Amino acid sequence: MTESNTKSQDEHINQFITDLMNHQTRIRAYILTMVSNLSDADDIHQQAAQVMWQKYREAQPIKHFGAWAIRISHNIILNYYTKKKELLFSGLSKHAMEDIANRTLQVNDQLEIRKQALQSCVNKLDEQDREFIYFRYNHGQTIKNTAKHFGRSVHSLYRSMTRIHKNLMKCIQGKIISMEDAS
Repeated sequence: MTESNTKSQDEHINQFITDLMNHQTRIRAYILTMVSNLSDADDIHQQAAQVMWQKYREAQPIKHFGAWAIRISHNIILNYYTKKKELLFSGLSKHAMEDIANRTLQVNDQLEIRKQALQSCVNKLDEQDREFIYFRYNHGQTIKNTAKHFGRSVHSLYRSMTRIHKNLMKCIQGKIISMEDAS
């Protein structure tokens, strides 16, 4: 095996690990939504990660890793219930369970699109606006603490944040429309 092949494989492995870690919470939440037994959910989560890795090695780059991972988890969950011959919740048919799962997948897909649009729009902000947003939301700070941190008045920061929010909303709506048109 050549050095460039090894480097390429290492990059592929690293990308998979990064993608999996970035979507881990979402994947886990989906599985727990569909499987109430914690031990079974853990088993499904592990099995899903194994299947993801097998498929990832064979696949072209995955554009929407989160949605792809959720679909793999979804199929493993359906297989789990088929093998156990149990219903998701007592009184629900397999059809109802699949309907719930499909609706959850649709919501996850919509959230993924919105998340991508938000990230793209935040990246377009000028550096100072981006710093305000990251400090305020990533650090869970109040407007008062954020204003103090940046040496601004609370009133001034409120005006800036209102402007930033309006710009983000307009950008996100535009991105979502263009993503939907491209689909």
